[in-house]
Amino acid sequence: MDTVRARLAGLIEFVKQTALMQKRPALTVTQHNAFSVSEEKLRALPGVSLDVLESDEDEVWLRLERLHETRPPAPLSPLLALWIELKGTPQTEPALKLRVAREVLIGSGLLSEPELSRLTVVGIDISEDAPLDEWVNLEECLDAGEIRAQFKSYSQTAWRLWAAEEKLRRKSIELYAELFLLVQQMQGNLGDAQLELVWGLGVSTWEHPVVGLIHYPLISQLVELAINPDTMAIEVRPRAAQPRLEVDAYVAADIPGVGALATLAKDYFKKDQVAISPFNPSSYEPVIRSASSLLDAQGQFLPATVAEGDRSVPKAAEHLCVTDTWTLFARTRDSNLFIEDLGRFESAIEEIGELPPALQAILTEPSSVLEDVILPPFRGLSYVSGSQGGDAPGTKVHELYFPKPYNDEQVQIIQLLEMHDGVVVQGPPGTGKTHTIANVISHYLANGKRVLVTSMKDPALAVLQEKLPEDIRPLAISLLSSEADGMKQFEFAIQKISAEVQRIDRSLYKREIGQIDDEINTLHGQMASVDREITHWAERNLSDLEIDGERLSPTHAALQVAVAQDEVNGFAGTTALPIRSGLATNIVRNSACKTSSPCVRRGWRSRTRWLTWATKSHNWPTSRMRKR
Repeated sequence: MDTVRARLAGLIEFVKQTALMQKRPALTVTQHNAFSVSEEKLRALPGVSLDVLESDEDEVWLRLERLHETRPPAPLSPLLALWIELKGTPQTEPALKLRVAREVLIGSGLLSEPELSRLTVVGIDISEDAPLDEWVNLEECLDAGEIRAQFKSYSQTAWRLWAAEEKLRRKSIELYAELFLLVQQMQGNLGDAQLELVWGLGVSTWEHPVVGLIHYPLISQLVELAINPDTMAIEVRPRAAQPRLEVDAYVAADIPGVGALATLAKDYFKKDQVAISPFNPSSYEPVIRSASSLLDAQGQFLPATVAEGDRSVPKAAEHLCVTDTWTLFARTRDSNLFIEDLGRFESAIEEIGELPPALQAILTEPSSVLEDVILPPFRGLSYVSGSQGGDAPGTKVHELYFPKPYNDEQVQIIQLLEMHDGVVVQGPPGTGKTHTIANVISHYLANGKRVLVTSMKDPALAVLQEKLPEDIRPLAISLLSSEADGMKQFEFAIQKISAEVQRIDRSLYKREIGQIDDEINTLHGQMASVDREITHWAERNLSDLEIDGERLSPTHAALQVAVAQDEVNGFAGTTALPIRSGLATNIVRNSACKTSSPCVRRGWRSRTRWLTWATKSHNWPTSRMRKR
């Protein structure tokens, strides 16, 4: 094994061991400190639908409608409505008010004749100076008996029925809020935790003497969480991943039957043609039934001994108890899948002859010699480093396909990618990295290449996709946390490509490409001509001047003009001077060569020498310098 392969093997092993060190076996579902709900609780909630078959290819295991709180029903008796106090929560029972405003009772028109007569001023024997009581106490009300009877009937029937239903409804609302928050967390909008949602099958319990309480499903199936944009219902669908046997707790307990159970489960899931489903016990029951005896000789498989319809999980006892119930919970992404990916990656590396150049670059010691790298030139970018030599014979000039505005640093990224296997671009948020990546993707797509973009969170990929030009946006497939959304984008891309292919007229496209190429070549020719003219004038204005055997730099010449301002102004008023006096003055003021320097003291105040310099350096005709 050569040095590079040895380093790669060591690196993979190091990452494996690091992942294993960070992994702790979960003994209970609540140990994950995240969302969890049992089958027993879910089945009792309103707004929950299980095993919903939208189509042959769209299977929804759970749908939770977006419910809203309701108010308690109003009493049928208007008189009771005046005296009852409702809090609007099913946890607080209604109560009768101790008193009600006199005017409210009189104005309601609901009082009996004796009570109405008692409450009116005519029926009350009071002196003229005595104040009239504004409140009527329930104890003094002649209709109190009837009010209490109506209140008792309302509380025991209508309100109690509403309270029972509302408690479950509000549990559904709380569950919806938890799942909605979980959607945001899994999409990366909230927090940095990398979570996954798991549907656990075969919940088992055991009070083990070594590891303690075990309360965990034996089989797990990854599922995805999504919000229906039309109904705002939260939906849970199975992901296209193999079910996994959850035996970490039993490995920690050093149970000898784990190996045999793992082999049995692997063979069963491999040969079973029916997809696993919590609503089809036969798709997983043989595995969990075998687990009850392989993991504990005195274990029991509970469905054979419980009443039909009982979905509760018994308390843990001294022997293993396996049920056919399920649970839905969230946990940090399992490192086992990561370790399995590392194993597959290691096997793939062993099968190839030569390692990819990019991988070799990571594992090879960097050079201690700083080498000059000649960057490839691009047409029309003479101002970018490496593109000035595009006119040299034998030089391959590249085309740049950036649809969005760019600068020379972005062009240099492409140049470096042409010369190296990788480039690191760093920058704080808001510095245009996403904008740059969109240009890089467009450039390589135009060259017939494929581009893979990875990100820690979904929002970054979504923003990048929006940055791409609209014409090529359908070609960008985002494999986000939602597999359903990824498949929809994939199908849309296929339909878009298929429709474009059917409309292609090869001969017409070939002519159009030729015309566009000719236009591009013409524009590049014009740009090259402008670049040469700018270079020509730059050289004329920046090169040293030689006058009467004396060489002067343009800066020194400008200094001479500024110092000899009076003599320069002595020329005809119609003379077009190349330097305005203000410009010359600024050059003098900002230059390190002041008016007392030798270059000024030498003179050069002669009109003849001035005319010679002006004529030679700016190619002015002598006739323009003569007086009229």
